[in-house]
Amino acid sequence: MKNGKFWDIIDRSLEASGGSTGRQAVELEEILAAMPPEQIASFNATFVSKNLELYTWELWGAAYVLVGGCLDDCFEYFRNWVVGQGSDYHQAVKRDPQVLADGRLRSDVEIGDAESLAYTGADAYLRSSGGRELYEDYPESPSTIAGEEPWGTAWDEEEVENLYPGLTPLPAD
Repeated sequence: MKNGKFWDIIDRSLEASGGSTGRQAVELEEILAAMPPEQIASFNATFVSKNLELYTWELWGAAYVLVGGCLDDCFEYFRNWVVGQGSDYHQAVKRDPQVLADGRLRSDVEIGDAESLAYTGADAYLRSSGGRELYEDYPESPSTIAGEEPWGTAWDEEEVENLYPGLTPLPAD
């Protein structure tokens, strides 16, 4: 799927959500379910690609500081949330994780809710295709679960907060 169309779909779901990450997943699935299955599969592959572009030690360090610790699953959901914020934000965070100090991410609950953003493609595909599974029809479809080490320079848990002086831990809900 072309970048413009992908980001337009993300933007529409974000706007319709009123800022709720959980609601965005519902809106995104509705938008996708109205599309042909092939386009949904393409959207899903693009979503995964955009998510994995963020698989860096630098961003993981920022997520670690914001959440007060961030394991693999948390970091995957965190990247989902960033993708869900649209193209400009995705690019800004990718360039400089300190952008996350802007307050857009208000609580760690939003990160947990962002897990569902990764499932919207498969769920919409199931609806649009009359019950077929995305990963059965497209077994080569990628996943947001990264199997290798992140890109960039690894950090030490004792020192990571010093790398992101502008970031403060999110309130836990």
